[in-house]
Amino acid sequence: MVATKNIKAKKTSNYGQITALFLTLMFVFTSINLMLENSDDQSFGLDQAIDISQYDLTDEQVSALAGSRTSSGNWLHQVGGIGSDKGIVSIIGPNGDLYVAGNVCHGAGTCSALFGSNAIYANNDIFVARLDTNGTWLWIAQTTGTDSNAYAYLTDMEIDSFGHVFISGYYKRTKSWGTISKTASSNYDNYDGFAARLSSAGTWNWVRVMENYDRGYARGIAVDSNQNVYVVGEGYLYYGNSDYRQIRFPTSSSTPTVSSNCYNWRDWAWLVKYDGAGAIQWVDTLQSNCYNRYMRDVIVDSNDSVIVTGKFDNTLSFQGMSTASSGDYDIFLAKVDSSHSWQWLTHGGGLSSDEPEKLSIDSSDDIYVTGYNNGHASFGATIILANTGGFVVKALGNGSWEWGTRVVFGTQGSERSYDSVIHSNNNITAVTSRFIVHLNSTGSQQWYEDIGYINMRSLSLDSNETSYITGYFNNNRYFENFYLVNNGSDDLFITKWDRDRDDDSVADRLDNCGDHPNGNQDDYDNDGPGDVCDADDD
Repeated sequence: MVATKNIKAKKTSNYGQITALFLTLMFVFTSINLMLENSDDQSFGLDQAIDISQYDLTDEQVSALAGSRTSSGNWLHQVGGIGSDKGIVSIIGPNGDLYVAGNVCHGAGTCSALFGSNAIYANNDIFVARLDTNGTWLWIAQTTGTDSNAYAYLTDMEIDSFGHVFISGYYKRTKSWGTISKTASSNYDNYDGFAARLSSAGTWNWVRVMENYDRGYARGIAVDSNQNVYVVGEGYLYYGNSDYRQIRFPTSSSTPTVSSNCYNWRDWAWLVKYDGAGAIQWVDTLQSNCYNRYMRDVIVDSNDSVIVTGKFDNTLSFQGMSTASSGDYDIFLAKVDSSHSWQWLTHGGGLSSDEPEKLSIDSSDDIYVTGYNNGHASFGATIILANTGGFVVKALGNGSWEWGTRVVFGTQGSERSYDSVIHSNNNITAVTSRFIVHLNSTGSQQWYEDIGYINMRSLSLDSNETSYITGYFNNNRYFENFYLVNNGSDDLFITKWDRDRDDDSVADRLDNCGDHPNGNQDDYDNDGPGDVCDADDD
């Protein structure tokens, strides 16, 4: 169930709103009369605009004047049943439509979830949905299965120029992607990684799995301009037995492997390339020594070079490159070009554990990493992030660190930074669990919005630079003016969001008076600034 504060207010008393508005107008007229009475030399004509912006109105008075309205055009959808439902990633595709993906009906047996008027039934499954930017559901796809102990989890999604959808994740036991059924190979009732493709109409085309004797995960997915698909992940290996030591990447034509050389169980990282039809091209091992390595994300630049990120401790060496951790787990960043030639490897972090979350890239092929540092962290020789918390760091396309910003929120401290998007002017908007934060192109924080106790996980931008945010929540919550009623466990949400700092229903990106309510956008002299904030009073 979704409601708004505005709707709630209408259910109380129209008389109260009329009274508030009457008192506000009395306040304004009284102030004007006092000005006239106390002025010796000033005269006011009826055709003069009187600037009342210098007078502080209470929140209640501003609400009465502005009507307590949400930003014009904003919407929010909630999906939830008795199980755990989470939005993991949202993307605006090249066709301008919105795609959202995540997990549905986890931990509650078979249950239903309602996407608009479309009900699906799931049991520890994943979903992918396509909407237009007005919030109309176009189609929903999902995994299925009859085994109540089988699970599928989604980790990432990408859209190619033809509208094909590519997802990564991991699953255990038997799951079906449409008519394609896969059974995990794990002997310990653990997980195998997978990558899958959907058509632009929401039909499953193919599924590729990463088979492990113990456990394995696919963490991130990316697509280049030729529809080649790149997936990163890791698997738990041990050299002592031929079955234990390999991750297998089976296709109809071949089964490449990643192999361990360690007589200890360790997580081994990998990057695999498929073509658009799911035929494997190559797979690289992203380590050569006996330490745990964990992948997190992968992205492609305008030259079809591939950038990967993850975390490591001790020394990380692969493909002729090497770097060393500053203490515990550090973040690494590496690049391989479209000819499969590795270009560089770099890292950042401190004495405690550091973790990346997501990668973004701008029009100059510069790279942005979000994540979390547990303590002070350094990126290169000059970028030092003090204390603990979320961050956004920028690296140039050659791997050199450009700047880093600790994402902080006044007295609220800092949270893990989950995702970021790059605007056309290279400003950055990032999300944590409860905050939306905006940085300029040099990393200086410009503003933040406290959304409340909501778990935001992903955001994307459309061609108008409007944001679309997905995540999940538990218990009844507000997302700004939207009131969300929880259905039992975690419920997912997807929202279209434009900032409206003066609460006049006009998005800041369109508002001619961003700091003063001007809902009608009145501009008598047509000089740009609206009447209520026109500095030259003409």
